[in-house]
Amino acid sequence: MIYAVILAGGKGERFWPLSDENTPKQFHCLYSNLSMLQETIARVLPLVAPRNIYVSTNRQHRAILEKQLKKFSVPAKNIFFEASPKSTLAPVSFLSRAILSRDKGAVIAVFPSDHFIDDRKKLASTLRRAAGLAQKGYIVCLGKQPDYPQTGYGYIKLGREISSRAYRVKKFIEKPAKDRARRFVRSKQYLWNCGIFIFKAETLMEELRRYAPGLYRNLKCADIHAGTKRIWDKLPSISIDYGIMERTKKAAVVRIDHLWSDVGDWKGFSEMFKKDKFNISFKGRVIDLDCKNTTILSSTNLSTNPVAAIGLNNIIIVNTEDGLLVCAKDHAQDVKKIVPHLKTERPK
Repeated sequence: MIYAVILAGGKGERFWPLSDENTPKQFHCLYSNLSMLQETIARVLPLVAPRNIYVSTNRQHRAILEKQLKKFSVPAKNIFFEASPKSTLAPVSFLSRAILSRDKGAVIAVFPSDHFIDDRKKLASTLRRAAGLAQKGYIVCLGKQPDYPQTGYGYIKLGREISSRAYRVKKFIEKPAKDRARRFVRSKQYLWNCGIFIFKAETLMEELRRYAPGLYRNLKCADIHAGTKRIWDKLPSISIDYGIMERTKKAAVVRIDHLWSDVGDWKGFSEMFKKDKFNISFKGRVIDLDCKNTTILSSTNLSTNPVAAIGLNNIIIVNTEDGLLVCAKDHAQDVKKIVPHLKTERPK
């Protein structure tokens, strides 16, 4: 049986002023009337029953999470509250062990809660292919053929072909410099790492015992709902990429052929948003004159005053009740640097 683990503990600091620590970006509706978390759940429902969907987050977001899960009948008992931020390996391992105790043959698909994928049917087909490889003992990740030399993504170097669109992983490369990323795009031997993983729960436990024995020993006496903090505090803060994927000999990748983005910042958001012939995208009441390559988002909760932009190029404007962001697209990754200043800022 296939299970889904959705990681929803991120802070979304690069999406200020829309996203904050009380309501991070995964709980916002950016592309439709569903939040990014709800979009993620809707994508997996063709393959995974609601009772088999688990979500990892922090206790601060309990109320909003339970409200958003209710729409899809995901049981509240399937929510795992992280005692403190631990990157991705700890929550994935914790929930994988809990699922394995319920189903010895479980295949688990791990999803971030804040990605954009445009074609649910193609994704379902890709996941079925990946699940088939997982049944054979592979730990599978999904990869996308690079469209341009993105330096904010990890890359996967392809190894031997296993089957159509499926390969052994030869190497993982984390966020290369621009020139190196250009070489990767030209070579056709590299994929973007989409951060989506599929494996048998049993296989992950085997690899944890081999490559993270301390974590594995602590998991043996863990429980998803009772007494987690004492054990949680002993677990390492490391990603599944570093902790397992870069070490295991069982890594495989399936290539996806549809639109995907990790929507890591406002620039990533602007790339996915519908644009006009001048590469302008906007939401809310906006007036623009002679602008190019610009994204403007104005919250509908604000007054009817419009946002007016004149002669801008390569700019992002986000106007909400909590603040106004004006940012060059090339500096979208730096938005998170503003957040600490906001906590100490005082009106003059």
